[in-house]
Amino acid sequence: LTQLRTDRNSNNAARQPSSLTMGQSTSKPKNKAGPSVVRAKIERAAKTGILSLAEHNLAEMPDALMQAKGLGGGAPSKLKTLDLSSNRLAALPPGLSVQYPNLKTLKAPRNRLERLPSLGSLEAATAIDLSENALSARVVDQAFSGGSSVALTSLVLRRNPLGAVPRAVTSFPSLRTLSPASHDAA
Repeated sequence: LTQLRTDRNSNNAARQPSSLTMGQSTSKPKNKAGPSVVRAKIERAAKTGILSLAEHNLAEMPDALMQAKGLGGGAPSKLKTLDLSSNRLAALPPGLSVQYPNLKTLKAPRNRLERLPSLGSLEAATAIDLSENALSARVVDQAFSGGSSVALTSLVLRRNPLGAVPRAVTSFPSLRTLSPASHDAA
């Protein structure tokens, strides 16, 4: 047990806690945003074209994101940057490239991604970061097959159990940075 100091001149009612048990924490979760915060960010993104849902502890994409007017929900998409870093996502939603054809930057590192939708038709995308997930080379190949990804200059796949460099990505004409190192690589 760790003792915390208490004010000697104060009475018992005003005292600080006198001890913490092992494993007990006084800090709050890093970013635990509720649905109203996420909705507000989505509404703001319809104007700015930038949406960051990083560190929101999301296990799946919010329905509001896929239905938001001005972000692809039946209207032309204005979204240029989507940051989903450090969540608990196991998959990105199907139809992402159809819903957001103007997406230039997709960040989804430090999730639990095992599955990807088709990303090859994200023709405006210049940077995609899928590092620190659970993606295999087969999954990445499937996600990028059937598309040209002509603008893609950076694809980060570090710390995924790829096993090999995904073949589909080696034919992208503008790709300058490919970081495919696996979990086992130092």
